[in-house]
Amino acid sequence: MSALHFGAVLSSFISLLFLILALATDYWIDNSLSRTHLGVWKVCEDHKCYPLRLELVRGSLRAIRAFMFLGMISGVVSLGGLCVLFWKPLLGNISMSRTAWYGSFSAGLCVMIAMSIFTANAAATTYYGWSFGLGWASFPLYLLTGGLAYTLHRSTAATA
Repeated sequence: MSALHFGAVLSSFISLLFLILALATDYWIDNSLSRTHLGVWKVCEDHKCYPLRLELVRGSLRAIRAFMFLGMISGVVSLGGLCVLFWKPLLGNISMSRTAWYGSFSAGLCVMIAMSIFTANAAATTYYGWSFGLGWASFPLYLLTGGLAYTLHRSTAATA
């Protein structure tokens, strides 16, 4: 196992962890003065949380959810490709290193779109929470993972 491969797996794992935590938690917007916080699934006021009903959810929030899920699926594909690469460079005719960097860059693109939509639709006086920060942090980490996986692909293709 090379340091490049280990770095790509670690970066992919951390990116996916940040993305899952951002998607699962409800601190995208946090206003401690009024003791409310909001996520993509529910809103909480005074320690009582209510799910965001589908008929009340705007199209932009549906797009955010969809792109976050697409990013998560691509991130799982990337991490899976990097893990399979420990044992087999090819699965049939499919290059695991190529799958990993395609998945990482796709995940980064999907997360960037989702987070940009959320940022654009948030009010100017919004207090962003830590879930929002984790969502944005996963974007450059996926780009880093994609770069590492691409370099790994280039080095494994040169030796094959």
